[in-house]
Parts: sequence; C-alpha cells; structure tokens
Amino acid sequence: MRNEKKPKPRPPSADDQWLDELRAECVGALVKHLKNSLNTKRPIDTLTRRELESLTEAVTAAWIVAVSRRIKEAPESEAVSEYALLLL
Repeated sequence: MRNEKKPKPRPPSADDQWLDELRAECVGALVKHLKNSLNTKRPIDTLTRRELESLTEAVTAAWIVAVSRRIKEAPESEAVSEYALLLL
C-alpha cells in the first residue's frame, strides 16, 4: 500500500445542501404517509401493490412540490435546469 493522501472533500454547494433538504422532505412524506395511512407495525414485505403505489405517490408529490419551489427560488442553479426537464 502506498501512502497516498486522500483529496480534501469540497465544501457542500448550495445545490448539495438543497439536495439534502429534498431527501429529508421526501423521507418526511414517506413517514407521514406510513403513519397516517398504513399500519406501521406490519413488515414491509406484507404491503400490497396498491399500498406500495400510494407510498411512491406520496414521495413523488413531495418531490414535485420541492423541485417546483426550487425552480422558483433559484432559477440560475445548475441542477434546476435538469430538474425542470424532468417536470415537463
């Protein structure tokens, strides 16, 4: 093994921080849906297809709202143009 130095991590950009917030919002939507609509005591492999679809719909809706908000707030962001294409 060579004694190589690892590169210093770059500081998080505004887009990186926003992506962390986006993940947190989507997880929050998932947890909220699980608590409000499904019995959280059940193992995940017992969920029906419809229940799984409703989970994905909750997360997708949260994602769309958050990305739409980001497009309004920071239209110059590099990541925004990519997300805007996904929303078309």
